[in-house]
Amino acid sequence: MAVSKQTRSYWNGNVLNFFDEQLNPTFKAGLWKACPALVILCDPSVGVEFFDDCFNVNDAASPANSKFTESGDTPLVVVTDAANGVISLAPTAVTNNHACTIATDGESWDIATNKELWFEARVKLTEANTDDANILIGLNNAPGADVMQDNGAGPPANYDGISIFKLDGGTEWKFETSDATVQTTATTLGDFTTNTWHRVGFHYDGVTTVTPYLDGVAGTAHTVAAAITEMEFIASVKNGDGNKETLLIDYIKIVNLR
Repeated sequence: MAVSKQTRSYWNGNVLNFFDEQLNPTFKAGLWKACPALVILCDPSVGVEFFDDCFNVNDAASPANSKFTESGDTPLVVVTDAANGVISLAPTAVTNNHACTIATDGESWDIATNKELWFEARVKLTEANTDDANILIGLNNAPGADVMQDNGAGPPANYDGISIFKLDGGTEWKFETSDATVQTTATTLGDFTTNTWHRVGFHYDGVTTVTPYLDGVAGTAHTVAAAITEMEFIASVKNGDGNKETLLIDYIKIVNLR
């Protein structure tokens, strides 16, 4: 039997969008409910949209086909044999604290007044050993192999960025906003479930507020200064023990008003 589809138009905050009541019934409460994607499609002077469905990201042997720069301990980034386009990030070795990180080549997004921003990535990791993996997804002004500190110490102590992450020794997603050394961290954004796809994201309202989202549900917002410098997209995975951890990414979408 075919999937029933019921596409509807929807207004939110003077923005017109379309959603499907059967395929995405929670749209009106989710991250993208007031994102002006249709306006940007018609008039790119309004904003910029970055979308990657992970069909064409290759390892360092084929850099011309990749939108990302790799770093880490012999990092391996490949397109996997999976429906819908999925890339795999992993350090080659099973050594503790070995990492694999990808980042966009330029700092293309910022937190600035009236520059509203939306971010979401769909990710999955099946832990090689219970609670050992370190994962970080977000925007960062200084990405690198060790953007996640060793031994479960979390994101850097000094950076400009917005991070959703999971630590060695933990089973929860955390959320952090950082303006240099001024950081606000939420330790209970929601449960991390091994071998399960999670949608992780956030929305900056263009004024002072960044709201995290986990699987379409909003978490507690953080207040930020509109002074965080330009940032790159980043995704990183780091072994938390003598096991190889592999992060899968299904898609990445970032929208920023110009």
